[in-house]
Amino acid sequence: MAQDAGVRCVQQQLSTAGFNPGPLDGIPGRATRQAMRNFFALHGQAVPTNLTGNNGMVLCRQIGLLDTSLQIHWPARRTPVIATASAGVDRITEGAVYGAAHKALSRISAWYGFEIPMPVQVVVADNARDLERMLLDRADGNLNDLRAQADYHCSAPGGISGLAYFDLLGICIRRGASVSGNLDVRDLNLVVAHEVTHAVQAQLVGHAPWYRDLSSHIGHRGPLWLTEGSATFISEMLNWNDVGIDEIAESLHGDLLTGDWPVLSDLALRQDTEEETRQLYHGGSFAVASMISPTEAAIPNLLGYYEDIGLGATWEEAFEARFGQSPATFYANFALLGPEDKGEAVDQK
Repeated sequence: MAQDAGVRCVQQQLSTAGFNPGPLDGIPGRATRQAMRNFFALHGQAVPTNLTGNNGMVLCRQIGLLDTSLQIHWPARRTPVIATASAGVDRITEGAVYGAAHKALSRISAWYGFEIPMPVQVVVADNARDLERMLLDRADGNLNDLRAQADYHCSAPGGISGLAYFDLLGICIRRGASVSGNLDVRDLNLVVAHEVTHAVQAQLVGHAPWYRDLSSHIGHRGPLWLTEGSATFISEMLNWNDVGIDEIAESLHGDLLTGDWPVLSDLALRQDTEEETRQLYHGGSFAVASMISPTEAAIPNLLGYYEDIGLGATWEEAFEARFGQSPATFYANFALLGPEDKGEAVDQK
């Protein structure tokens, strides 16, 4: 098994706490698992899930939550964001991407109480070839459909687009664009915050098994409308600290009125057409806005859903626990609420 930074984080914390995890090698062996059992038993708990190379980051966080003095060993405490840019990206724009990522992580931690143990890696490029190369250089496994994804995101309208492979993020900026010239800083902040939210989701939920193609299989983290809808909604909240859930929901509702009302269950996987993709993001984010209450617990539940999965729940179990209804019930209720009634329903929440 390849060395895993999350498992090494677990081992470092256990070693510091006085338990012997064996070599700090990133391999979840017998000594590491026994040390975990002893640590959790000391705190009156059973180990929440079996340690593997996929969920090391999840369990690293759980150990730090039980003994906060160990959080000093979280790599993210030393370097929250690692940003690298290709030669074509000017340093001011590179710095703006770094700043946007750092701000998003800081606000998620301060506002919603979710701090992640591992740094977020961000690469910034102004062409598909450099973006592909930089992502491959930093990946610890195969990246599905990377060439097509790089081509797509580097030709997207608007001058900036982003993609996430778990907690490895790619930002592509149109060649010649710069925040000191023709690149909208608000667009940059929203795109970066969206991808950073994906990185937080990934660290909470753990890495998906390598054989899962998430464009054709729902996978263990749940439907794509929820993953993308959560990231879209949270990125809006991170960049509009004076705007509430209801106001964002009203704006999203207006976006949906320009087309057919989405069938949410059809938006579980990656979409093919431009209209389907629009429904995925707009429909997903409005669905998220309609199923959470405008309270302080709203965003923590959106992130806690992923942590529940990382600790062993199925996505259906986590959905019902966090949002108070089964996915099937939510799909049925969403379908019954047409565009004419939906805004009023959200207002009543």
